[in-house]
Amino acid sequence: MSDRIPVCDEVIEDIKSDEARRIVHIHYEPPVEPEYGPLVDELDIHPILKERLKKQGILRLYEFQSRAVEKIKNGKSVVITAGTGAGKTEAFLIPILDYILTHKPKHTVALIIYPTKALARDQFRKVEKLIGPLFGFYSAIYDGDTPQKERKRIYEKPPQILITNPDMIHVALQEVPKFRDLVRNVKFIVLDELHTYEGVFGCHVAYIIRRLKRILRDKPILIGLSATIGNPVEHALKLFSEKVEHISTVKGKRGPIYHVMLRPIYRPRLVEALEILSILLKHNLKSIIFADSHRAVELLKRMAVERNIPLEIHRAGLKPEFRVRVEQDFRRGIVKAVAATPTLELGIDIGDLDAVILVNIPPTYSKYLQRVGRCGRRGQKAYVFTVLGEDPISYYYEKYPMEFYNSKPDDVALELHNEEVAKIQIISMSRDRWIKIGELDNFTWKIVKQLIKDGYLTRKGKYIIPTRKAVEYTRKNINLRGMGVTISIFNERGEYLGFREMPMAMRELHPYAIYFLGGEVYESIEFDINSRKAIVRKLPYSIQYYTLALYSGSVNTIDIIESRNTKYNIEVYYANIEITEQVYGYIVKDYKSHETIGENILDEPVNYTFKTKALILRLPQVSEWSFNYMLSAYHAFEHAMIVAAQTIIGASQSDLGGLSYPSGHIIVYDGSIGGSGLSKLLYLNFERVLERMYKMLTQCTCVDGCPRCIYTPYCGNNNRMLSRKGAIEVLRILMGGVRIDVSEEPYGEALA
Repeated sequence: MSDRIPVCDEVIEDIKSDEARRIVHIHYEPPVEPEYGPLVDELDIHPILKERLKKQGILRLYEFQSRAVEKIKNGKSVVITAGTGAGKTEAFLIPILDYILTHKPKHTVALIIYPTKALARDQFRKVEKLIGPLFGFYSAIYDGDTPQKERKRIYEKPPQILITNPDMIHVALQEVPKFRDLVRNVKFIVLDELHTYEGVFGCHVAYIIRRLKRILRDKPILIGLSATIGNPVEHALKLFSEKVEHISTVKGKRGPIYHVMLRPIYRPRLVEALEILSILLKHNLKSIIFADSHRAVELLKRMAVERNIPLEIHRAGLKPEFRVRVEQDFRRGIVKAVAATPTLELGIDIGDLDAVILVNIPPTYSKYLQRVGRCGRRGQKAYVFTVLGEDPISYYYEKYPMEFYNSKPDDVALELHNEEVAKIQIISMSRDRWIKIGELDNFTWKIVKQLIKDGYLTRKGKYIIPTRKAVEYTRKNINLRGMGVTISIFNERGEYLGFREMPMAMRELHPYAIYFLGGEVYESIEFDINSRKAIVRKLPYSIQYYTLALYSGSVNTIDIIESRNTKYNIEVYYANIEITEQVYGYIVKDYKSHETIGENILDEPVNYTFKTKALILRLPQVSEWSFNYMLSAYHAFEHAMIVAAQTIIGASQSDLGGLSYPSGHIIVYDGSIGGSGLSKLLYLNFERVLERMYKMLTQCTCVDGCPRCIYTPYCGNNNRMLSRKGAIEVLRILMGGVRIDVSEEPYGEALA
């Protein structure tokens, strides 16, 4: 990237002209000419495929595509990393089609797996462009929406290429013998969007790939496709359970990109995002506003309606047909602007996107690159606007913008030893095909022994086989995206509106919570974890407030997995924990100014207990300090650690939770049930996080704590009892090498 802007740009000048915002930094990314490889006529592929490629306008390959084709043709498993729209699809599809044309198989030889049904169906069009006219061969989609008549055709006359998703494979391997027969001869397994397989979902998918490999007749060629990430080979090894070769491409796009970091002076960041959008629409630029929370997207929609700005929304939890309509209208140009959560980060073709507005600095630089990659795909000039807010990360990068733009792609977090995921997947594996005891390692054998004890599995000679109880269990647990209870949302007439997963559901749908859904405003009137449902009633659109939960947490059990002594002589633990979160009240805030209007305590608190993984350390106690001041210092330390971790390990605001105990124990835990792998990354990068914490805390000039350094919207007690100065003093003592015994159990009432 370059700081030099070659010529005046009308859009940038319009943005600069408003004195209600300050331009912090402009990064100009000049066009990058891709590295070209051989002409199609020079490739060692079937003549019919050469002609088909040329008819599609592909006269020569990029260099990385050529290398991928050669490796795959030679039977090598690979992971291909390249930006959005760089041509990864052709890189794996050409050798697969060459194999099909050369060997003329009558069975399915390639299984192409996309993370979502929407993306699978979107990419199916690309595959059909190349395979469609080839006589005697065809591709097909196999997912939950595939009609029974089409499934019958697939089983009776197998497609050479089958396109599906992990959720469908998970169920079909257990339940559908014809599916197992269908894929038994698969030679190529393609896993697209590798960077999305993280946390709980990634752990499920890693097991599903293992289950697939168990039933195949021969060892497959494994192909992973990913946006740019920091650990592609390591991540692919975890998912595939075998080593792969890495192929990457030159970074950059064919057209120039303006990266603008700015700060609104007289208005909130969501309003600023809409002001920028108005300018972009005036220039007829198709745009996306990315936000990291459902609430932010819904508030953007409300404010856009008030300002007569045409804006659609796209996020998880909305009905699939609603999201599909938005995608189609956006791609066709009927809709020119969409506000979205990361659901539109994936490679869904949304056409000639010109601009991206970010209302948060993304949790990882890789995610920034992924969102940026959505624009300028056709080689046109593109714009990326990052709106800074009143939060520690914004103020940090406002002071050090080049530290952000010079960042390296982040590692993807994947914790394979998630016992909750392993339980489901091992039972499912036994249903696919009985498990030989020799297949199990120490971790999975431990899980199997517990499952035998619980009555889900039984041992028969050298085999582990499922019981009737196992069948019932797996049919109830088919959700791969999370391990929490899914709360279905209904209106007063019993009509289904959407869903939310625990534990986040109880924070957003507790009684009296204001919930935004599809641009409408609702109030939760009933929340029942046991029946897994929330009932909401529609409120007038004129409602000008929203709610935030007040909650607490306590750790019930701690089981140490490993420990290490850091370079500062601080002992840290990585552990399995069981935690109980309790929503006991809520605060009411003005949705424009975000000022607190009121605070209320629930008649009956809402509780949820779950198992996860955590980093644990202990802070020093300072005898001269009062109890309240010491707890304020600990609480601020915990906040600062989570904020700093977001910039180092790529956690978003809600990915990690934290507890600070009067005993000095700090527990930072994965918000995902069973663990996501982020607390493990924190454990491994603890020194870097401490150093970033110190920098963030000491650069603030506030009296003793403010939104710029330690306040967070996810604090369970509304940012009470926080001392920046106390946290700095504790940090200095820690980094001075004072050794503290962390083995003692935490005591006292924790702050969340």
